[in-house]
Amino acid sequence: MAGFVIGAEPVVMEGKRLYAATGSHSEYLLASSEDLGIEDILQKKYQDQFQPHKKDAFTLGLTSKILWLRFKLVNRPETPLVFAVDRPFPYVDLYSPQKSRAGVAYDVQHSGYLSGERKREAALNFRFPTFHIPKDAPGDEYFYLRLKPFSKEINSSLSFLPFVEEREDFIKRTWREISFFFIVCGMLLSLAFYNLFLAIQLKDRVYFAYVGYVVFILIYVLTRSGLPAAFGAPRLNLLSIQAVAIALCFSILFAKSFLQTKEHCPVLHHLLTACFILCLAVLAAMITGHPKLGNTLVHGVGAIGVWLAIITGVRRLLQGYVPARYYVAGWLTISLGSFMVSLQGFGLLPNNFATTNAVAITCTMETVLLSLALGDRINALQQEKRVLKVQEKRLMELSIRDELTGLFNKRWFSTKISSEIGNCRAVNQPLSLIILDIDHFKRLNDTYGHAMGDTVLNQLGKIISVNVRDRDVPCRYGGEEFTIILPLIDLKKAAQIAERLRGVFSRFVFQTGSGEKIKATISLGAAELSPTDDAASLFEKADQALYRAKNSGRNKVISAPEK
Repeated sequence: MAGFVIGAEPVVMEGKRLYAATGSHSEYLLASSEDLGIEDILQKKYQDQFQPHKKDAFTLGLTSKILWLRFKLVNRPETPLVFAVDRPFPYVDLYSPQKSRAGVAYDVQHSGYLSGERKREAALNFRFPTFHIPKDAPGDEYFYLRLKPFSKEINSSLSFLPFVEEREDFIKRTWREISFFFIVCGMLLSLAFYNLFLAIQLKDRVYFAYVGYVVFILIYVLTRSGLPAAFGAPRLNLLSIQAVAIALCFSILFAKSFLQTKEHCPVLHHLLTACFILCLAVLAAMITGHPKLGNTLVHGVGAIGVWLAIITGVRRLLQGYVPARYYVAGWLTISLGSFMVSLQGFGLLPNNFATTNAVAITCTMETVLLSLALGDRINALQQEKRVLKVQEKRLMELSIRDELTGLFNKRWFSTKISSEIGNCRAVNQPLSLIILDIDHFKRLNDTYGHAMGDTVLNQLGKIISVNVRDRDVPCRYGGEEFTIILPLIDLKKAAQIAERLRGVFSRFVFQTGSGEKIKATISLGAAELSPTDDAASLFEKADQALYRAKNSGRNKVISAPEK
C-alpha cells in the first residue's frame, strides 16, 4: 500500500497506483477581485474567509469570480507527483510552499491553455492545467491554487475535479484519453467528408446542413477535450461558445429540411426559426464584445433547442415519417449526456472521464445517428420514388389503355403508328396494319342490350391480345372498330394473323342473360407499308380493304393490293 496525507486526513491508495481527488480535502474562497495575489490571500482577513469543501469535485455553477483553493499535501519524496484539474481553464496558478531561512515562500507555476501569455509557463503541457509537485514541499504548509475561468465579462462553469497523481500513471492515462479523442475526431471528420461528398453529388441542402453541424460539433469537442492546448493551438479553446451557436444554427437548418417542418409542422417550424434567430444573437453578442450575454443566451438556447428538436422529431414520427426515428434517438442521446453532466454536478454521479466528457461523447454519438437518419431518408425517398413510378406507370396505362378491352386506345395508336413506321424504315423492314370491326354490332346491341355488346367487345379484346406479339400494338380505335400495328410483318403474314383472329372469334359462343347462345363475326382489312406510304395512306389502304370485306359478305379477311 502507498499513501499520502492531504490536510489532516490520510489517503490510503489501493495497489500500486498513486491517485487522490483533493476536493474533499480542500478549502476554497471565491474572490471578486482579480488583483488579489498570494501575498493578499495569506493575510488573516482572507484566511478566515476560506470554507471547507466536502466533495471531491467542485460544482460551483456559472460565475466570473476567481477561485482560490488551499490544501496540505504530504507525499513520499521518491514519488514524483503532479497536481491537475480535469477541465481546460485558460488561467490556473499553483503556489507551492518552500521553506527558507526567512520563513515560507511560494513558488508559482502557471498552467491553462492561455498560460503562454504569461511568464514562467508550465513545464507540463497537457490538455488541462497540470503542475509539478515539488518533492521538498513541506507537508505542514498549504498549497494554493488560483483559478481564473475567463474574465469578469463572461461567466464560466466552475465544475471540475482537482486531483494528485503519480506522474508516470498520469502521463499514461492522459495519452490514452488523447487517443480516445483522436478516434472521436477521426470519426467526425470521416462523417463530414463522406457526407460532403454526398452533398456535392446529390446537391441536397440537408446534407450541407449536416456537414456544417458535424464540423462545428468537431470544433466543440476539441474545445471540450483540451487537445488544442496540448498541441500548440490553445486559442481554439476560446471558440466553444461560437462553435455551439453555429452548430445549433446548422442543426436547425438540418431539422427544417430533414423533417420538412414548413409543410408538416408549421408551428414548430416557426419556433425553430425563433431559435435560429437567438443563435445569431449569440454570435452577434460574441462579435460585438458582450461574451457574458452570449454565454447566457447559448446555455438557454441549447437547452430549449434540444427539446424542441426532440418534440419536432416525435411529431414527424407520429405522422408516419420513419426516418425521424434516428433523428429523435440522436437528440435523446444528447439530452442524456446533458442529464449525466447535471447529475455529476449535483454529486449523484462520480466525476470520471465518461461523466466529465458526457456531452462531447453523446454529441459524437448523435452525429452517427443523424447520419443513419440520412441513410434512412434516402431509403424512404427511393421507396417513395418507386411508388411514384408505379403510380405514374399506372396512370400512363390508364391514359393509353381502353378500359373495356384492355387494349391501347386511339390516342396511343396515333402516337405509335408514325414512330413504328419510322423505326421499320430505318432498318429496311416491313410493317403491316390490320383494321377490323364486329359485323352487325349495332343489331347485336339492339337485340341483346349494351351489356351483351360490352361482353363481345371485351372477349374480342382478349382474343386479339392472346394472338399477337408483345411488340405489336393492338388498339380499340373506336366503337366496335380495332386496329393492330404489326412491325416487321409483311402483308402475307399479316393476312395469316387476321385469318387466325377471324376464325378464333367466329367459333366463340356467347351466352345471353336468358341463356341463349349466340355467335358473332368480324371483318378484317390488312395492308402493308409501301415506300410511298405515310401513316394516313397506310390507314386508308387497310380501311378500304375492310370496306371491301364487309361489302363482299362480311366475316372475311381482305388484303389491300400491293403497289
